[in-house]
Formats: sequence, structure tokens, C-alpha cells
Amino acid sequence: MLARGTQGHAATDLKERDFEITEKDQPLALSGLRRMGGQKGFITNRPPDGYIVSNRPLAAFNIPQPVNILLLDTANTDPEFQRWMEAQSLRFLMMMRPTENVAVYQLSKSGLHLLHQFSNAPEAMGDTISEGGLVRGTERYLLKPDRIVPLEPATAQELEREGGDASLRAERYRKTCAAVTDMARYLNEFSGRKNLLWLSADFPPLGDATSKDQDRTGGACRQMLFALAATNTAVYPIDVRSPVVVEPFARVLPGHMDVLTEKRRSALSRTLRPSMLTLAAVTGGQPVVNSGQLAEMMTDAVDASRSAYEIKFQVPASSWDGKMHVMHVSTTARDVDVIGKRLYFAGTIGGPLPSPFDSPAVGVSVTAVEKLNGTRMSIFIAARDLTWKPLGNKGDKWEADAQITTGSELPIVKGFTITKAEHDNVAQHAVSIEAETRSTISVRDMATGRTGAVTIPVNAPK
Repeated sequence: MLARGTQGHAATDLKERDFEITEKDQPLALSGLRRMGGQKGFITNRPPDGYIVSNRPLAAFNIPQPVNILLLDTANTDPEFQRWMEAQSLRFLMMMRPTENVAVYQLSKSGLHLLHQFSNAPEAMGDTISEGGLVRGTERYLLKPDRIVPLEPATAQELEREGGDASLRAERYRKTCAAVTDMARYLNEFSGRKNLLWLSADFPPLGDATSKDQDRTGGACRQMLFALAATNTAVYPIDVRSPVVVEPFARVLPGHMDVLTEKRRSALSRTLRPSMLTLAAVTGGQPVVNSGQLAEMMTDAVDASRSAYEIKFQVPASSWDGKMHVMHVSTTARDVDVIGKRLYFAGTIGGPLPSPFDSPAVGVSVTAVEKLNGTRMSIFIAARDLTWKPLGNKGDKWEADAQITTGSELPIVKGFTITKAEHDNVAQHAVSIEAETRSTISVRDMATGRTGAVTIPVNAPK
């Protein structure tokens, strides 16, 4: 939920008593409020300068911020519009704050793919998008543990065939909804607010989210809405359809409706507004309509979420029916507007699915370290995610054990020792080691078995 003053400034001092949530004009009991703002206290371990890759935003340094995901949807975007999607994504990354972390995924016709883990290095992330041929019709290869996966954007011929076959279009929507549902269940492993910036030229047709009617996608769209709402994932549907004015910052050839075939042009002429509004209303995000300043609008949306509030409320047992319920969030504070979910899901979506993506259970951040004998990597581990026990009888030392695996090398067990002062401040402390540069790193807490992993992109700076 976002709270903004009528003059455009963030409302940062609201209390639980300032909010009210109602369902069918009946108030729901509030049980907690947390502001998802920036770090206020002293940070013991500050992030090093330079290129950092993390399995959650600044994982090892306890700097709370929303989880920002940039989803480039080439499965639902004609090649004519993909250059514009790429250009605006790159511009958005370049406009990020120095402390902002964003991860980039692609939804292709073969499914979801990780392009770049959370990072504050827009140049490196931009190289991953532009140099890999994401939107140029060539194969884009992503290094994953033990395998290479080709990414497959949709082709104009495939999208054109849908003009005479509604079942093909429905199958594309079904696969899209299933993929976003998996993304939501993966994001459920992260705490706090998740911002999903979904760039596309087409969104699944979404009607009344509370309806029991089954659409041609076999209920996949409703399941997607349920998953997004239940996992606190705010969707920002971003329409990338052209034409727009070519901007001078980069050479861009935006698509135009008149260069598309008649059937495809007819399909794209439908308004996306109902679907975009439904996505935003259910999840607490905002729709972003295509314009010449698309990247600026995306940046404003992310900046606004830096002052988000997470509010808890109690649902009567009689309403716990596994369905979507309409609710209304308001505030009694003067000159403050609230942007929040308009529906909530009274049920559970189950545990996270087995995922090829990196686990955030243990925070891991990696940065390159230049040495005389070449480049090595420094691995920072969130100390708060390890299990610590006193060392000796004096109580002035604490120790923890973690299993470190880099690439395909055999895992090693590393013992960490910290002082009592560091243990007292373990929430803001990181432990670190150096290792040879590899593509994947995983860290397993030996006491609990919890494991965190991070993937270094193919083109990570040397």
C-alpha cells in the first residue's frame, strides 16, 4: 500500500490508527503496520563500490527496500515493438538510484528465464539485455547451473496465425498466466513488497476477478490473480505498443501498426486498459500507458513504492473461503491519498514451487576483486541468516558453519567467527570470503540446512 501527500510528497509518519479497511462497509480489525522505508540506523557493513550481484536486494547488507523485478515479456510482444521495450528498459536501468537493486527476467515462449540477478550496476545489466540479442531475433544464451538455455522470443508469423485460431491465442494466454503464477510463488520467498514491472504489448484478458466463470484458459488467469494478491506482489502492467516519437537518446525503430499484417493489427487494436486496471487493482500496483517518457513513468512508480506500508488485518473465519474479496483501504490522515489493493485473497496458494531460480533463503552478494594474479570474487553472506553459537566459555566469540559451493567445484565447509559486539548487531553484519570466479555460488547453513544461491551473468565484468 502506498501513501502519498496531496502535494506529491511521501507520507512517512502514518500510524496504524490512521488506516481503515472495510469489506461490504464492515471494518476489518487491523493487527499491525510496518513502513517499508529505507535504512535508518548505522550500517556496519556497507556495500563495496562497483559491480555487485545478489540473490535478493543488497542481500548481505540489511538495507530494506522493495523487491523490484523487471519482466520483459517477448512471448506477448511483436518483434516490431521489442526494440522499444529494450530501449525503455535500458533507460529505466540507467535512471536507477545508486542504492536501488533490480533483477531482470524474460518471459519467452519457452517460459521464464533469469537474465540478471539483483544488482546496482545498470551498465552491466544493460549489456546483458542489449548484447545478448534479446529482441533482435537471435538466440540469447543464459548460463545456468550445468546447462545453457536458449531464449525464444515470439515471431511475427506465430502471432499472425492466432488471427484465425482463437485456441492458439488462448493457449498463449494460459502459458503466460501459468508463468506469472510461478513467478509470484517464487517471489513469495521474499519478505515485504514486491514490484513486478511487466513490459508487454498484450496482457491476458481479465474480467471480474470474483467471478466463478471459467475462461478459455482453464482458470489460469484467475489463479494468477490469486497468486499475485496472496504473495504481496504489486504488478505494474506497462504497455509498450507504438507508435511513439523516436527519442534522441538512442537510435530506436519503434513499431507502427501499419507495418503489421491485417489480422495482427486487428488483434493489437483492442484496448488493454481493462486487463491492466484489473492487474493493478488486485495487486496494489499502477498501470503505465505507453508514451515517449515510458522509462520516466516506470522510475516514478518504483520511487513511490520506497515509502510503502505493509498493513495486517484479521479476516473472520467465516470468510476464509479461498476466494477473492473486495475491500476498501482509506486513511483518516489529512491531505493523504492511499493506493492499495482493492481485493484480497482469503486462502493460501501452497508452498513455493521447485524453481530453477536462485533461492534467497540465505542472503548472498558477490563482487569482483582485482588481484595481481587475476580477478577473484568476494562473497558476502548475510550473518543474520546463519545459526550462531557461543565459542568457548567466555562468551566473547560466536561461531557459525556454512557449506560453500562455487560452480561445479566440490563444496567446502567454512567456519566463521565473530565478536560479541558483532553478534549483538548481527542483523547489520556480513561475513565474507574470497574464491575463484565461478558462475554460480550457493551457501548452506549447516545448522538448519537453509540454502541461498546466486548466479553471476555470463558477461560479468572481469
